[in-house]
This record gives sequence, C-alpha cells and structure tokens, in this order.
Amino acid sequence: MAEEKLWKTRLEVKRLTIGKRELGRGKVGIVYSGRIWFADQKSKKVAVKVFNPEMTEEFFDRPHIDEEIVRHYEEVIAKLRKEKLPVLKTGFVKHGGKFVQVQELYAKSTGSKITDPRRLDVLPQEYDLQIIRDPQTKERLLDTISGIINAGLIPHHDTIGIVKTKTGNRLIIHDLDFLAHTNYLNDNPELNNQGLEMVLNLWRKDFREAGIPHEEFIGGLKTRVKTKEGLAAIREMERPEHE
Repeated sequence: MAEEKLWKTRLEVKRLTIGKRELGRGKVGIVYSGRIWFADQKSKKVAVKVFNPEMTEEFFDRPHIDEEIVRHYEEVIAKLRKEKLPVLKTGFVKHGGKFVQVQELYAKSTGSKITDPRRLDVLPQEYDLQIIRDPQTKERLLDTISGIINAGLIPHHDTIGIVKTKTGNRLIIHDLDFLAHTNYLNDNPELNNQGLEMVLNLWRKDFREAGIPHEEFIGGLKTRVKTKEGLAAIREMERPEHE
C-alpha cells in the first residue's frame, strides 16, 4: 500500500505553470509541458491538458469541466487502480479559474514519448504492427484491455499508450477522457455508450493485421475478462458473421 502515498491531491498543490511547448493535441484538448510545485516539495515537470470546451458539451453535457466531471475522472482512476492497472499519476488542478489535467511527463524533444496503439488507417505515421507482434507486449496488451473491461469501462484505443524502454515496451493508461465518458454514461443509463463490442472488434482487427489469429485474441480475452458485459461481448464476437 506504499504506492498510495505517492499520489498527491489538489489541496497539496502550491503552484502550477503551463509552458508553450505542445506535446500533443486532439479532440478533447491540447497537452503542454508544465511545472508543478507542492507545498512540501520542489518543482516537478508535468504534462498539462487544457480541455476544449466543446468536448465537455459533447462528452458530459456541461459548458466546462467542473467538480462533477472531475469526480467521474477520479472514479475512473480509482477503478483502474483497484484492478492494478498501470494508470499514470493524474490529478486535476485549477489554473486561471479552470480545471486542467496534470499528469506524469513522458516527453522528448519532438513531443510525447507515448505511442498510441491505434489502427494503421487512423494514424499510420505513429503506429507499428511490430508492437503487437512482440509476444510480451501482446500479453500485456490483453491484460490491460481485459483489466479495463473488468473495471466496468470501455478500452478505447486512445486510452492505452506504449512507451519504448531499454527493457521493452511499457504499457500505460494515460488518456482517461473516453473512460470518464463511459463512467458518466454508466451514471446515466438512458444514454447510449460507445459500445464495448464495437471497440473490441477494432482491437480484434488490429491483432489480426499483426498476424495474431482471431481465436488467439478471443481466447486471450476469455481467460481474463470477468464481467458479464465483457463476456457477452466476447460471445458475440465468436459468432460466424464476426469472423
């Protein structure tokens, strides 16, 4: 339980600055390099996501990130940690009167060190099928996908990142936006979520394009997934028309 002490709360934040260096951008917002000061520590370099107001309207039906939306993110973090998943240290701090997301920094001179394991037709310049072909990475990816499902969430491609290290590929959960959206929808059952089966079928295609048979992907999930929703989605993918 010593790991718990490594996580700070926003009450411990003394100061936050956001630099001009852009690490990445997407529909949800722009990530910049930044620096944070805690009351009992020296400053630390961090990644800071500044949210796009249009996203909060679309994802959460709110004009801006507020305490209620932050609660959905924090609940997601708690669910992921309960499943012992490799989620980056993440917090929400007000800067200029608005919430921003602060996260551990994985950066290089050209931007983020984190690679998104997306499909080739989405981001061909950033994705290498060799990542999934690596046996150890494949197993870790199946562990992570299944763990997110067991947490009651949907494992979107944006959610899982890969950092190449000297000892191999490290998988991390770094993008929490779609997970928080799922958590929000779970609180609002009358709304439609993004569709677990749809997302799993995208992962299945990725694995297949990497040379990993459908049966191996499905079998890997079946030995790991525990929730009834997850198992139902897997059974649906076993139907002949999904081959």
